[in-house]
Amino acid sequence: MTAPTSVVHVLIADDHPLVREGLRSMLQDLDDIELIGEASDGLEAIRYTGDLKPDVLIIDIRMTGMDGIEATRRIKASQPNTAILVLTVLDEPDYLLEAVRAGASGYLLKDCSRQQLLNAIRTLRAGGSLLDPETIGRLLQQLRRSPSALTENGTVSPLTSREIEVLRLLCEGRNNREIAEMLVVSVNTVKTHVKRIMGKLNVSDRTQAAIKALKEDLVRSSS
Repeated sequence: MTAPTSVVHVLIADDHPLVREGLRSMLQDLDDIELIGEASDGLEAIRYTGDLKPDVLIIDIRMTGMDGIEATRRIKASQPNTAILVLTVLDEPDYLLEAVRAGASGYLLKDCSRQQLLNAIRTLRAGGSLLDPETIGRLLQQLRRSPSALTENGTVSPLTSREIEVLRLLCEGRNNREIAEMLVVSVNTVKTHVKRIMGKLNVSDRTQAAIKALKEDLVRSSS
């Protein structure tokens, strides 16, 4: 069996020792994922992320001291290459929206399976996001109630017809390989389109691109 070409370095931040223990158990003995640190609050998460520079940070929202939303915001400002996965019991659109605004690329509930968590980590490390159709629907519902909820950063440059097509599929939660198969192009071509789309939308990741596209009605949702 060939060893993985790279290992995903993961940091977890949760103020409940039992939760950290459970996550530690889920992440042990894996060839491609390594737990490199644990934080017990938002301030520790910021400090450890700066010191350890993990590929993926798994963070709770409700923690003593600084909460996960504010910690996410500060971490993305200083460590933009760290993908952030919010892992919480809070199944509410308001919190989902705030997490996305802060810079999170994924949002999972704590009752998810081990396999869902591992898939999420690998997806974020590969540059993907966890925007499935159900998540998009919840965000759209919240945006309809609060259309000014997302803060915009700069103007949107015009997208080409192919970029709009790629963006529409990205908003449906498709990964690069799926988009390539559907458009009959190479994965590298899709990556190039996605990079240009993020530049034109003035965002840093796929999740932010999808949310901005939906808010500004740049594509039509399939729902």
